[in-house]
Amino acid sequence: MNTYNLEDFLKTIYIKRAGEFGKIMNKYTNKCYEINLEEIKIPFGIEKTNYNSMILKINLDNIDFKNYILKIEEKLFNLQCILDNKKYILQSQILKYDNYEDKLILKIKMFNNKILTKVYKNNIEISIFDINSKDILDLEIIGNIYISKDNKFILKWNINRICVK
Repeated sequence: MNTYNLEDFLKTIYIKRAGEFGKIMNKYTNKCYEINLEEIKIPFGIEKTNYNSMILKINLDNIDFKNYILKIEEKLFNLQCILDNKKYILQSQILKYDNYEDKLILKIKMFNNKILTKVYKNNIEISIFDINSKDILDLEIIGNIYISKDNKFILKWNINRICVK
């Protein structure tokens, strides 16, 4: 079982910024900071967006993980406002519902319409389209910051690797 500690996260990361984009980096490896998630429920499977990309929504039924993501968003948002001396608008990737579990939007990594996210089942690589709603997954995700032209701060979560249980 994973433990989610904001102080450990903040001690381990730095932001590598280029224009309106920022990558959350691990200062010990100089690679993107990875968060590993286990036994994640997905209600819908892979979804295509209007922007020629694909997403996966996961249930936020683990309150510790949900609070961890909310705290990361809030902390990085507040730091970015201070660093840039601007008032940004936080656009969370958490979808909140009254009658259902909240969901976190995760983006499938793509480049030039090629899927970069790796998907495995029983240690064999499979197609991302083999993922079904109600599957249980282990995920490796990374965070990227995007600041839009209309001053929205968005912490987008990308999936590096998916293991279907």
